[in-house]
Amino acid sequence: MGVLDKEADAGLPSVINPDDYLETEFGREFTPERNRQAWQLAYARLRHELSQAVKGAHVYVVMGVQGAGKSRWVSENLDRLGRGAIVFDAALPARRHREELLSIAGEYAIPVIGILVSAPLELALARNASRSADKRVPEEALKSVFNMLEPPDEEEGFVRVQTIEQRACLPTTLQTARVTLVAPDVALAEKLADALNASYALHRQFLEWSKPHWTLENTQQSLQRAIKDFDAPAGEKRFFLLSRDDGQQLVGCIGLLPLADEVHSFEIGYWGNQAHAGRGLMREALIALVSQLAGHTLRLTTSSANTSSQRLAEAAGFEWVETLQGARRCEYFGVRDTLVYRRAAR
Repeated sequence: MGVLDKEADAGLPSVINPDDYLETEFGREFTPERNRQAWQLAYARLRHELSQAVKGAHVYVVMGVQGAGKSRWVSENLDRLGRGAIVFDAALPARRHREELLSIAGEYAIPVIGILVSAPLELALARNASRSADKRVPEEALKSVFNMLEPPDEEEGFVRVQTIEQRACLPTTLQTARVTLVAPDVALAEKLADALNASYALHRQFLEWSKPHWTLENTQQSLQRAIKDFDAPAGEKRFFLLSRDDGQQLVGCIGLLPLADEVHSFEIGYWGNQAHAGRGLMREALIALVSQLAGHTLRLTTSSANTSSQRLAEAAGFEWVETLQGARRCEYFGVRDTLVYRRAAR
C-alpha cells in the first residue's frame, strides 16, 4: 500500500500533494524533470479520485506560498471536510496555475472550493527555514511565489473561496538594549515574589489582584498557571521583563489576552516593579513587543487616574478611542473613568 492510499483506509478525505511524489527513501529529491513528473502524477491521481467520487463530493484546493501553513490547515480540518472530500494541497499562486486543475474538475462536474492560506512573507520564510534541508524551498523561489500570489475568486470556477489568515507566532523571548522579555518559567518565582512585594504601594492603586505579601509558593503557582495559559489559544500570554545587567532583576510584566470579539487581537496589560520605576524600562519593552505584533489589533485600557499608563500607551503607538464613564471603582481613587486605547493592525 502506498503512502498516498492511506487516507481511504482511515476513512479520511483523499489528500493530493505533488510534493509527495518527490519523496524517496533518502528524503525529498527535486529536479525540474522530477517536478514535472510529480505534477503529472498528481493530476492523474486527481482524475482517478474524481472518477470514483461519491455523490455530493467537493474538491478543496488549498493554496498559498510555501511555509504559509497549507498542510497544517489540511491536517487540522480533514475531519470536518467529510469522507467524500478530495483535497489538493499545492502552492498554485496565480490564476494561470489553477486553470488545469479547475478544468479537470470541470470535466467531472465536481464543485471546487478554494482555500487560500495567507501568511506574511516573514512568517513563511521563518517556517521554511526551520524545515529539513530536503524539504526547504530556496529563499528566492519562495519570494517569487509570494510575489505571484493572486487571491482566488469565483470567476475562475470556484463555487466558493475562503482566505485563512495566518499570523506570526508570539516570540518566547525578546531583547532590547536594557531588558530581556521571557516567557513564564517557574524558575522566576523568587524574582517575581521580590518584585511584587516591593511594589504593593504602587499596585494597590490600580490592580485589583494586588496584595501586601506574596510567598514563594504563591508565585510558583502563578507561574505554573501562566505557563499553561501561554500555550492555550484563549489564554493570556505573559512576558516577564528581566534587566540585562548582572543582577537580572525582574522589572515588570506584560500580558497579552486574546480578544474573543476580534480575530488576531489582544488586550494588553502590564505592571512594573516600583524599585525600577522612572527609568523607561517598561516603555522600552512595550514598544519592542508591540512592534513584533504589527499584524495584530491591540487594545489597552487604563484608569483615568493613571497618567503614567496613559503616556506609556501613547508612546507605544496607541490612540485613545473611548472613555467609559465611571467604569472603575477602587478603594484608593474611588470612582474613575476607564480610557480605551487601540492600535490597529499594520
